Amino acid sequence: MRMIRSTIVVGLFLCSCTSGEPQDEDWTAGTQPVIPENLQDVENLTVLPEDAEPLYTLDLVPEAVYGNQEEDSVYIGYANDFVVDHTGHVYITDMSRDVIYVYAPEGSYLRTIGRSGQGPGEFQTIHGGLIVGVNDDFLYVYDSTNLRISTFSLETHSLVKTDNLDPARWSHLEDNTRT
Repeated sequence: MRMIRSTIVVGLFLCSCTSGEPQDEDWTAGTQPVIPENLQDVENLTVLPEDAEPLYTLDLVPEAVYGNQEEDSVYIGYANDFVVDHTGHVYITDMSRDVIYVYAPEGSYLRTIGRSGQGPGEFQTIHGGLIVGVNDDFLYVYDSTNLRISTFSLETHSLVKTDNLDPARWSHLEDNTRT
């Protein structure tokens, strides 16, 4: 949502800006604006009348739409990361809910992967972020708060395994500390 608002603001700003030589200015007597002294010597300054028509228009055309507002009830709170697999499925992480939304190539919502928590297939990203990646068969999710990588099947979207990155939880290693 923030991205859409930012795009609109930038678009409106670009539409209102001009560059180059001044156009035919049709100032009537006494209506020419007063330009402050510190701006009178600025290069590329174009002063337009208040009722000037825009020189250009900007049309924002959506390139992709994910979800159907009439049918889908998915609300993405804070989109943190996204990735597209080899089949065109789009995976969008929502850091505010600690989940991953899965969309079909044409943009329809399919399912949610994970939930907030510390168990298998769950994410806890209050102080970190979900970073996702894919290869031909798997979706990998790095959870920096739980210090682990969760691997999901791209075919079934089910959890395949979890690799713990926290050395304190590596019970398979011998204690080689010397006293």
